[in-house]
Amino acid sequence: YQKRAVETLSRARICFNALLKIQHLLELQEEMVRLSESFAEKIALRVKAGRTSPVELSQAKISLMRNKLSLESLKKQYIIAKQQLSYLWSGGESDFDRVLGQLEIGVDMPRLDLFLSRIEQNRELCHIQREIRLNASRLRLEQARRKPDPVISGGLKRHNDSGSLGFSIGFAMPLPLKRINEGAILKANILLKQAEAALQQEKIVIKNQLIASHQRLKNAFESAVALKKQILPEARAAYVAISKGYIMGKFSYLAVVAAYRTQLEVTEEYLNHAENYHNIHAEMEQMVGGCDATSKILAQSRSKL
Repeated sequence: YQKRAVETLSRARICFNALLKIQHLLELQEEMVRLSESFAEKIALRVKAGRTSPVELSQAKISLMRNKLSLESLKKQYIIAKQQLSYLWSGGESDFDRVLGQLEIGVDMPRLDLFLSRIEQNRELCHIQREIRLNASRLRLEQARRKPDPVISGGLKRHNDSGSLGFSIGFAMPLPLKRINEGAILKANILLKQAEAALQQEKIVIKNQLIASHQRLKNAFESAVALKKQILPEARAAYVAISKGYIMGKFSYLAVVAAYRTQLEVTEEYLNHAENYHNIHAEMEQMVGGCDATSKILAQSRSKL
C-alpha cells in the first residue's frame, strides 16, 4: 500500500507540474492573441487610410489565425491535463477551474549526499530487509531444532504386584546426533545469503539511479537558471524596446510579433526545464521513500484550488 501511495503521489505531482506549465503558457498565448488582434485592427485602419500596404494586413491576419490555432491547441491540452490530475486526486471529474503555484526553482540545488543518506528508506530495500530478518529468524529456529529437547514426564502409576498407586517421574534425553535437521538449516542459510546479496545489489542499482538522476537534475537546474537570469530578461527588454519603436514608426508590426514570440518561446523553454527539474526531484524523492514530502506539497497545492 505504501509503495502504491508514493507512486500515486509522485504521478500526481508530475501531473500538477504539467498542468501548471500549460496554464501559464495558455495565459501567454491569450496575450499573444490579444496583441495580434490589436495590431491587426491598427493595420486595417492604416490600410484604409492608405498609409500601409495591404500585404502587411494579410500578414497580420495570417499571424492572428496561427496564434488562435495555437491557443485552441493549448486549451485542449489544458483540459486533458486537468482530467488527469483530477483522476489522481479524486478519481472523478475535475472540480476546479485552475491551480495556483509557480514552476520556480530554488536558489540552491539539493545535494546528492542528502539523497544517498536516505537510501535505506527505499521501499524495495525495506522489503528486502524484512526478508533478511525473516530468513535470519528461520535460520535460528532451524539451528535450535538441531539440539533435541529433554523430555520430563511424571504421573500416577499402579503397581500390579501390590495393587497400590505411586507417583513416578521420568527423564529422557535424545542422543544429539550431529546431522539432525541439517537440510533445513542449509536451506535457511542459503535463503538468508541470497537476501543479503539481493540487498547489496539493489543498493548499488538505486545508488547509480540517484547519481544519474542528480546529474539530470543539475542540467535542468543550470539551464533554467541561465534562461531565467540571462536570456529571458533580454527577450523581455527586446520586446519592450521594439514595441516602443513600433509606436514611433521605427519597426514593423512583424518585428513586434516576432519579438513577443521570441519572449514566449524563451518562457516556454524555461518552463520546460523547470518542469523537468521538479519531475526529476519527485522521482528522486520516490526512490528514497519521500512520501511525506510529496504528500505535503500536494496537500498545500490542493488547498489553494
